[in-house]
Amino acid sequence: MTSFDKATPMNSYQVWFARGAALANSGHYLEALANINKAVAIRDDDPSSWVLRAVVLVHLERYSEALISCEKALELDFEHQEAWLIRGAALHYLGRYQQSYVSYNKALGINRQSWWQKITQVWNKLLGIQDSESLKNVA
Repeated sequence: MTSFDKATPMNSYQVWFARGAALANSGHYLEALANINKAVAIRDDDPSSWVLRAVVLVHLERYSEALISCEKALELDFEHQEAWLIRGAALHYLGRYQQSYVSYNKALGINRQSWWQKITQVWNKLLGIQDSESLKNVA
């Protein structure tokens, strides 16, 4: 890891993030977490660092903490697919299966509709209603 150390000052977010990612990829999860935590302490507005932290926490079987990191990432970027995916994994390991399926679907971009929503959508198409504003005009 000395090449990271020589390249940039050690208070650099990029250095801590890169070290954490490299350590995680080599299976050194506790060391990776320490480095990622330093990156997050420097810059907590990057959802990717929160997701990487969650991935490492899942590998360490610290699922509740992983879930918290995913939630933080989603606060920063609600459409972050990896955050939804890892959130689903953490929820699954916590035994919260229904919530995990919702997260997996969100990661895949699937927006499930209830049967009532589907019927209403078909009915609105038949009536020529395109959106909820048009529905107000019909009533």
